[in-house]
Amino acid sequence: MNALKKLLPTRLMAGLRYIRHGRLSWDRTLPSADLSSAMTTKEEQALFTKSVRDVAKLQGQVIDLGCWLGSTTISLASGLRDLNDSGKVYAFDRFTWEPWMDLYSSEHWCDYLPGESFLPETRRRMGDLKPWVVLVAADLTTYHWDNGPVRLLLVDAMKSWRLTTSIAREFYPSLVVGSIVLHQDYLSYNHPWLSVLQYRLRDYMRYDTCVSHGCTATFKLIQQIPPDVLTAAINFSLLSDDEAERSWLWSLAVIGERARGTMACSKIMYHLGKGDIERSKRLLSESGNEHIEPHNLLTVQQDIAKAESGDHSWAEMNADR
Repeated sequence: MNALKKLLPTRLMAGLRYIRHGRLSWDRTLPSADLSSAMTTKEEQALFTKSVRDVAKLQGQVIDLGCWLGSTTISLASGLRDLNDSGKVYAFDRFTWEPWMDLYSSEHWCDYLPGESFLPETRRRMGDLKPWVVLVAADLTTYHWDNGPVRLLLVDAMKSWRLTTSIAREFYPSLVVGSIVLHQDYLSYNHPWLSVLQYRLRDYMRYDTCVSHGCTATFKLIQQIPPDVLTAAINFSLLSDDEAERSWLWSLAVIGERARGTMACSKIMYHLGKGDIERSKRLLSESGNEHIEPHNLLTVQQDIAKAESGDHSWAEMNADR
């Protein structure tokens, strides 16, 4: 194919790339059950598969919210296959390509433009795991779950206060006692709503474990969540700064030192999301930076700089509480 590139005009080569769906990348191989293009670590992938085994005796569905190119789905479906379980992984995503995705994957078979569907890409990657997978293209801010009990819920889609509210409202009532919730962003630097949600539900969901490499923390449902309790838990309009502070302290207490840097960043980003730039800068200075991972520290500093310059595009996830 390299020889063909040299012989044919660039415009003709560009035209040929429109064969089938999307723009084919000639020098890439077709992935199958591929985990290389992933924003999850090997430790997280192993945890996802193990979690499927941990809930094997429970009745209910396995849910993957925010599957992207499928590394989380492949990990979960592998667990079902290994158990010879007839269940399915219901894997949700909008499956719409966005510019930031180019930064995280150079190994997709097609080159996608913003706005195009990459659902065929994710489906191809399932390979021989397809019998255990149902891919669902959906907007989780409006989606209604009505497909029965849930024994495992992997969440990588609570990217804003609004998404956290809608996802918890739709899926948490279907969790069966003993079910596992894997929060893939819990130890990420900018998801303060996750600590708040789990703090409010601490009498119903117990912290279980977290990874050393990656951002995932897991929780186990120990008793059914009453509807009124859940309604109050997802009402973030009533969140005070004091309660937010208690949620970070609680996460630090139950998880331990692994969460210290994350909770420090969450506090900074929480106040930055409210528009309190000076408080965010003061908290960053007071943190001493020693517990914050270098990449997270740089990102926090960049977001503060953006806010100071009047650029609030980074803060979309903090809106709509």
